[in-house]
Amino acid sequence: DILTTHQAIYLVNYVPLLSLGTEDFHFSHLFLKRFLDILIAIPVVIVFLPFVGIVIFITYLKQKRWPVRRIERIGLKGKIFYMYRFISSEGEASTDELGKIHWPDVFFKLFSVIKGDMSLVGPRPEVPEIVALYSKEQKKVFSVRPGITGLATLAFRKEGEIMSSAKDLYQTYTQKVM
Repeated sequence: DILTTHQAIYLVNYVPLLSLGTEDFHFSHLFLKRFLDILIAIPVVIVFLPFVGIVIFITYLKQKRWPVRRIERIGLKGKIFYMYRFISSEGEASTDELGKIHWPDVFFKLFSVIKGDMSLVGPRPEVPEIVALYSKEQKKVFSVRPGITGLATLAFRKEGEIMSSAKDLYQTYTQKVM
């Protein structure tokens, strides 16, 4: 029933967005998605908490500084939320490239899923500076929680390569990735 009414596909910067219309999402659908997010996230956090703790502690000893940074992102309904990133020994935030996923970052994102700021699957959580450049069409992504993975992850799986060859990171990101 939900897939047969008010559906549309929008192309936003060559990334397809499937719209099912918010009027079609009943409480039960939203509850089920949230329930599955929590059902998966909590056990994974419990299992990997000791390992991530050890990695953070060892990194702290090597770097002589706290290796976790709080960063601002825009989420559901355009509201600001904070997520955490693991900072590598080079002092830069680690990247999430397909096949080279930095699991401490995924672990921290799972905390955002449990907290309700993110979902397992959804659009990419963006920084406020980039969101300020969004068109009205692009702002439709704020009708759902941002996710750890989603279509943007697949569409831009070589983002690391694109960005590493960029002279101006901001310009390259806004023109080629966003």
